[in-house]
Amino acid sequence: MKKTKEDGDLETELQLASCLPDGVHVAKRLARHFSNWYLIVYGYRTNRVLLRTLQCESRLKELLRVHLTLQLASCLPDGVHVAKRLARHFSNWYLIVYGYRINRVLLRTLRCESRLKELLRVHLTVASCRNRDRMDTESIVEISCEDVRNVIADKVGFIIETIIPEKYRVYEGNKKGVLKNPTAMCSGPNGILFIADVIKGVVVSARLHYPVDVSEICTGLKQPMAVLYTEGILYIGDLGLSQLLCMDL
Repeated sequence: MKKTKEDGDLETELQLASCLPDGVHVAKRLARHFSNWYLIVYGYRTNRVLLRTLQCESRLKELLRVHLTLQLASCLPDGVHVAKRLARHFSNWYLIVYGYRINRVLLRTLRCESRLKELLRVHLTVASCRNRDRMDTESIVEISCEDVRNVIADKVGFIIETIIPEKYRVYEGNKKGVLKNPTAMCSGPNGILFIADVIKGVVVSARLHYPVDVSEICTGLKQPMAVLYTEGILYIGDLGLSQLLCMDL
């Protein structure tokens, strides 16, 4: 299958999702380069050893402060670390790509699908589909290989995934029974869903981490039948109380 322009755009967008390390790692990498190499800054070669020489010159001590512009000398990690960081995000969060939520666990679900398992299990091991926060490269190669991509592109139109309760892990915050009878749901901020449970008389928040974090945010309700979130306010329609409640989140 030829690589399309959209495939290229997707790869670029995903790389940008995690192209910058945090400030601590920027500083560490810069310090290592400054120690190991004679870097070119403003047209001059610089190295940590020069600081030792300058310390002997009292009139130059004020010049030893490193300009913030030097941080830009090593702002981007190499390609291997870009892929590793992307793989970690793909394992830990339900990312949005082209308006769809994606996560590594979806590959595990497809691998168990009766009509696809014979096609995918040859190329895709269960270990590569597990959502483990580790920096291995083998699983990246497996889940992104051409054979796997071709099967998904040709055979899969959509994927139905159970996010509550969690199917593949024993997780206290998202175990069987955490919801009894969900009756209404709405989207909240920052990848959070709000769900009303009419049997338990609660409204829960579900953060789209993996596994999904479920926590009760409103209890003591009678029959919550509707939820709506807008501009920082969560509205709850309780049929049993004959009330419209609101929570300032």
